[in-house]
Amino acid sequence: MTTIEEYPDYTIDEMGIVRNKNGTKLHGCYRDNGILLNLSKKGKSNYLLLHHLMAKTFLENPNNWHSVTHKNRNKYDNRLCNIQWGTYSQNKKPQRKIYKFEKVFETEEELIQFKHALNLLTNSLS
Repeated sequence: MTTIEEYPDYTIDEMGIVRNKNGTKLHGCYRDNGILLNLSKKGKSNYLLLHHLMAKTFLENPNNWHSVTHKNRNKYDNRLCNIQWGTYSQNKKPQRKIYKFEKVFETEEELIQFKHALNLLTNSLS
């Protein structure tokens, strides 16, 4: 756990878990632009994006960039290994779309073929 420099009553770890000075884990709100946390300092409440807290706490920023990008394009995956400083245009690349669907398989063979095709698709995306 590392103390957040601007908010010394809070700590953060490399998985993006933030705790207050009592050790209580904070739960953020999921917003369109990421996970929003409410931290207070000197009695004033501030709303901050988790990925920005992670980057400011753990990552050097030699280019003085203002955007934090998610390597896997999932804005809710705030592990340290998944974030990096970047440019505004890098951050605005389209997010990967995830499709959900239901399919009923008549036979076990159809299910096996589907799983094989899904594995091929998943491997081609990584």
